[in-house]
Amino acid sequence: MNFVKREIPTARKRDRILGKLESAGNYIGFVTRLSVGFRAPMMIAAGFSGKVPYLTYLAGTSVGALCSLSSQLLLGYMMRNNPAALVGAVASISTFAAVVPLTIAFVSWGSLMWSRYQLREGI
Repeated sequence: MNFVKREIPTARKRDRILGKLESAGNYIGFVTRLSVGFRAPMMIAAGFSGKVPYLTYLAGTSVGALCSLSSQLLLGYMMRNNPAALVGAVASISTFAAVVPLTIAFVSWGSLMWSRYQLREGI
């Protein structure tokens, strides 16, 4: 039960997270659009906080989409005559997208098991 108490965020921690979200303010939509893998949690936090105006978020997301989409299209255009490079790039991105979350999950699970072991043994 002590583990659960340690993992529940306190009001002070929540306020600190919302303060960081508020300090990003006008740029949070842009940052969210460029964040690979963190897009959904950042969008949810921005929506639930109520501190980021919708039109500001929409404008930031639109600018971020213009930047990310144009860079992706440029990269595809540059690789159009070299399919091996394209396949290699897609494979490396896919591998990274699969390995990183699995590694984080494994390390988190190992940390949880180690902390439970320490609590049980009284270390």
